[in-house]
Amino acid sequence: MEALEGFASGRFDTQAEVKRFLETQPAYMARRKNGVTFEDVLRLLTRQHYAGYIAFPDWGISLRKGHHESLVDLHTYERIQERLREGARVPARADINAEFPLRGFVTCGDCDKPLTACWSKSKTGKKHPYYLCFNKVCESYRKLIRREAVENEFETMLKGMQPTETLFNYVRVIFKGEWGKRLSQLQDI
Repeated sequence: MEALEGFASGRFDTQAEVKRFLETQPAYMARRKNGVTFEDVLRLLTRQHYAGYIAFPDWGISLRKGHHESLVDLHTYERIQERLREGARVPARADINAEFPLRGFVTCGDCDKPLTACWSKSKTGKKHPYYLCFNKVCESYRKLIRREAVENEFETMLKGMQPTETLFNYVRVIFKGEWGKRLSQLQDI
C-alpha cells in the first residue's frame, strides 16, 4: 500500500501527510462515510497484520507469520514502527517559498553548510534578494550573495547534467508502472 510505504520511506513525514494522501485516494475514500480520521491513520500504521503477521499477547500468541496476504513486507512495517517511536516531526518551514527556491539546498563554498536567504533594503528603500551563510565560524558569515547569481549558477549546473540512457530507461519503466496503477485506481471507481 502506497501510504504505508510512503511513511516508511519518509515520503510522508507526518501522520497528517498520510491522512491528506488517503483523502485524495478515491478507492480508499469510497469506504469512508465521514472521511479519514487520525485514528484511522494510526490504526493503519500500527497493525502488524498489514505486514502479513499476527500477534495477540493477551492470549499468549506471539508475533508470527499469518496465513493471509500482506500489503507490505515486515521490513517496511518495522521501519514504520521505528519512525513512530522517533516521535513528532516538525512540519515544513513556513518561510520557504517561491521567492527563494534554493534556500537550504545550496551550500556555502567555505563551510559547506546550507545557505539561508533574506531581503536587504538599500539606502533608497528598495528591497534586494540575497542568499547568505549564517554559520558564525565561517569566514563568509553573513556575506550577501545576489539571488540572481546563485540561481543562474544553479541553472547552468542543471543544464550541464545529462542522465545516462540506462537511468532514463529505468525511470521510464517506473513511471509507466505508476501511471498504470493510477489509471486502474480511477477505473475502479
